[in-house]
Amino acid sequence: MKKLAKIAAFLLLVIFLANIVSCSANRACRGMEYYNSDRKRGLAH
Repeated sequence: MKKLAKIAAFLLLVIFLANIVSCSANRACRGMEYYNSDRKRGLAH
């Protein structure tokens, strides 16, 4: 039972970290999109 609890805790930690990584990656991608669209808008004017 203790081993199962350790595995469950480990899985939760991995999922938690994966969520943080994917969230920060999404934010970076979104930031690049905003940056590119701002540049295009600047060139359009």
